[in-house]
Amino acid sequence: MSAGLSAKPMQLLKDTFPSVTRATIVWNPERPDNTAEVNAMLAAAEQPGMKIEARPVRSVGEVTTTLPAIPAGPNQALLNVGDPMIGGQ
Repeated sequence: MSAGLSAKPMQLLKDTFPSVTRATIVWNPERPDNTAEVNAMLAAAEQPGMKIEARPVRSVGEVTTTLPAIPAGPNQALLNVGDPMIGGQ
């Protein structure tokens, strides 16, 4: 996927929910294409007042322990780079 398309979810998030100040990308580093996608998303999210983090998960077990550990709040967004292992949880 091109870097421009990888950055699109962040732009859509900012346009649709301008009050979001925190976002977490849950991604699988075992998929070779995911690293470039996450880096593009992180770069697209750089703006004052926005905190973004990427949390790698390599198994279903890691997904089930990572998701509850993400701080919840009214201005928090959760993103996935399209990995079926994560999306199915």
